[in-house]
Amino acid sequence: MPFVSDLLNVLRSRFSSVSPVSFGSTTADCIARNFTVFSRWVIGLSLLFSGLSTAVAQQIDGSLPNGSAIQGSTPALESHWISELSKIENLVQANVLQAGDRQYDTLPDFYWGANPDLRKHLDAIVDAYHQERHGEYRGMTIIAGTAGVGKTFIKSGLLGQGSSSIAVEKFDIRDWFTDFKERGLADYQADLTHGDHAMCQLLRLTEAGRTAFAERVAGIDKAFFVMDSLDEVHPDDYLFLLETIQDFVSNQRGSIQHAFVFGRPLVFREYWHQCCNDLNVQGLSCFVLNPPAFRTVGDLEVSSWNYHCWKHKLRSLDDAGNSIEMPLETYIHWRENGFQLPAEGFPLVIEANQTLIPAVQDTVEGWASKYPCVASVLGNLAGNSMVREIVESSIAEGYEYSEHQFKEEFFAKWLERDTLSGDRPSRLKPRDLDVYVKLLEAVAVRYADKAVASGNGFFEVQGDDEVVVTHDGASVSVFVEQLLNRSGLVNLDAQRPGDAMYRFEPLWFHRWLIEKHQERSETETGREGLVTVREID
Repeated sequence: MPFVSDLLNVLRSRFSSVSPVSFGSTTADCIARNFTVFSRWVIGLSLLFSGLSTAVAQQIDGSLPNGSAIQGSTPALESHWISELSKIENLVQANVLQAGDRQYDTLPDFYWGANPDLRKHLDAIVDAYHQERHGEYRGMTIIAGTAGVGKTFIKSGLLGQGSSSIAVEKFDIRDWFTDFKERGLADYQADLTHGDHAMCQLLRLTEAGRTAFAERVAGIDKAFFVMDSLDEVHPDDYLFLLETIQDFVSNQRGSIQHAFVFGRPLVFREYWHQCCNDLNVQGLSCFVLNPPAFRTVGDLEVSSWNYHCWKHKLRSLDDAGNSIEMPLETYIHWRENGFQLPAEGFPLVIEANQTLIPAVQDTVEGWASKYPCVASVLGNLAGNSMVREIVESSIAEGYEYSEHQFKEEFFAKWLERDTLSGDRPSRLKPRDLDVYVKLLEAVAVRYADKAVASGNGFFEVQGDDEVVVTHDGASVSVFVEQLLNRSGLVNLDAQRPGDAMYRFEPLWFHRWLIEKHQERSETETGREGLVTVREID
């Protein structure tokens, strides 16, 4: 049988690529180094005896321990990756909520508790400003955070903690770009393409727009400058914007003494690496914004109070009759009373809604206390809101918890969020949605071995890596970094030199996408066959 000899040759070439054991290596070292390749050899033998063709056999090529790229996958390999990724999730993601009281009384306190170095840095700058120690607080602080982690929430409270005397200018860069667009100083440029087709577009400054930006920065007469949403403009402008701000601060070309810039890690990577090699850059600091850690049902109660005060404009009256945000203790009392108003002594202002009911709040707590995939996303401010929306729908439509249904809806909502921020495909913009998800699935499969081998879910992507899928009978290829960078589905180590190191966030997105790939394979092939994930060299 020709396919037998062909398959054996494939297996022989794979197995012979294992490096010989060097002197000093233990037996355990040898087993660990060769286990992945040996696993593929065993899988290959099982396929041989099941009678697969030469063409299928030639696609058996998982990534080897030295990091070779995946060119194909099998249902058996994908099931193995799913199992291993699940184990990693149990190690690195937040656990289910436990019974217990709250750690802090406000949501900002949860953030500062998770980011003590950033808190210390900010306090030192503010202290130097108030004591007029000029020069000590001059510089720029980069605050990088994954999608939805709460960058805008922190920005809104930054330099506002009883410091009304601080002269600060806060703005969202996308608002400036919208204004520039109306004045003909910015236009839409493709950000994610395949062939001649643009899947996503973002605003990019013209040359005149860059001049206008510098002039607007020069006109700011405040000591502090806070810019948000840098990741929501075109990547071509990242380096220019950061260099321009740094130039005004470090060279004292204006009134700005210190700049705070918020964005996803991807926007800072090139700038940070460039600055690491530039000895003339002074006063530059970079922080990764960690999410708040909700560990107990009491913690979740603080989160619920914050969410409902924002969502439904909860207000109360103080003793003098002034309208104030509903205090936490008042909220807890109201919740314990089934969100029913006492006959008297409980002044309340609230926007009309049908979600502040005991069943919704009890279900949120129940899911977060039982299901890790729910608890793992509560620290993300956007994810926290999505969980609540999904629960509200489940109560209204009368269906019980299903992990598959929860993940499907959460994933769909996450894509919708990135349609609004990055013009990505979703149910709101469905034209390229199917091929977009196919590409994400292909990336999840291609880098599964690396994510598992890392032990923490991270995988390295080289700048020229491309991924290819078949869609409507044609090949569609995109650069992997371009696909991932604004998907909102990943974290990136912006400070790491060399090639980019990514991890899906939440981590279960990686496993979920592989599972979706399996489902698609079975649907499109009508059997548990191979769906090739190819790379372009």
